[in-house]
Amino acid sequence: MASPHIARLMPIVDSSLPPSKRIAAVAKLTYYIPWIAGRLFQMLFADFLVGVNVPPRLKKHLVYIKRQSQIIALGLFKNLVLSYRLRLLKENIVTGFMAKQLTELWLMSAVCRYAAELHKKHGDIVINLADVFCGYARRRIEGLAEDVPEPETDAMAYQLAQDIIFGQ
Repeated sequence: MASPHIARLMPIVDSSLPPSKRIAAVAKLTYYIPWIAGRLFQMLFADFLVGVNVPPRLKKHLVYIKRQSQIIALGLFKNLVLSYRLRLLKENIVTGFMAKQLTELWLMSAVCRYAAELHKKHGDIVINLADVFCGYARRRIEGLAEDVPEPETDAMAYQLAQDIIFGQ
């Protein structure tokens, strides 16, 4: 059984239907106007929507998570309705693409929140760990090759490893 969203979009993306039925289905897209506006609002004002009790080095990652999740949601909607249509549903491309990125965002969020909690007890080391993890997660989300060096993140990871090894 298809989700209600897929059921609403199906007449638009199904090229076998007559144009009159497809145009009538487009009128039903007004249902999504508040949703799209909400995604755009959250994307534009992510700086203000992220918690205030978060260390600044983690806040930049939480803002990235907020914006990137909205970009993924809007991108999925655009690809489903405008670009790939029915092919996208048939090939199940959407789930594979989104699952990897959304999993990384979820992990980044969990790591940042947990590091913010532990920061009070354990100090800056947990912030450093979360910062390095999020730096590498961002690279995975953006599809950058893992074997290409990233000087800033790699230097932070190296310094963090040195601090842990030598007990600082």
